[in-house]
Amino acid sequence: MFQDLRDGLRFIGENLLLRTLIRTESLLYSGYGVINAMAFFFITQNLHVPVSLFGAVPSLGGILGTWLVARYATKIGTTRVYYRALLFAGIAMALAALQRQPLIALIIIILINVATSHVEAVSGPLILGATPEKMAGRVFSTFGTATTISTLLATFLSGYLSSTVLHAVDIHLSIIELNATAILNTCAGLALITGGLYAYRYLRKLQ
Repeated sequence: MFQDLRDGLRFIGENLLLRTLIRTESLLYSGYGVINAMAFFFITQNLHVPVSLFGAVPSLGGILGTWLVARYATKIGTTRVYYRALLFAGIAMALAALQRQPLIALIIIILINVATSHVEAVSGPLILGATPEKMAGRVFSTFGTATTISTLLATFLSGYLSSTVLHAVDIHLSIIELNATAILNTCAGLALITGGLYAYRYLRKLQ
């Protein structure tokens, strides 16, 4: 197993596209880790609505995003779809993080899931297109390991910070809620924006 991971890392390190993708995917899944850990508190404490109200929102955004990406990815290119969607998702997440208005947050959450479904839809084909068949298993397992570690670390850090350093932060404004959940979700948005900018810097060279 460790030999396969070493082989996968070595191959990824020698390929600009894969090297860029594994770093941006790690940032993306770090953001996912924070968002998933804070979702319950964001919905119940910041938006003050029942969790059941938002149960179908991610699925709706995912379905809509998958339908849309199939219509124009071939026209503008999968690399453009990847970094544009990642940037959009990050900006939308940073905006949603501070929201107290449920309707506005609902719309933004749908848009976030539309964008992240774009990223997920094109990342696999991008990786596969840059990987020889004999290396596919090792490359995908390396990506899976990197993203899983990123998610776990982000989940741990968000739980730790929200219950210690950021626990006392609680500022209420007319349309903005600033507490541990909002701060951490903003950080998740910044992680996605960073990933999008990084992908834009390097992937546009391959267009």
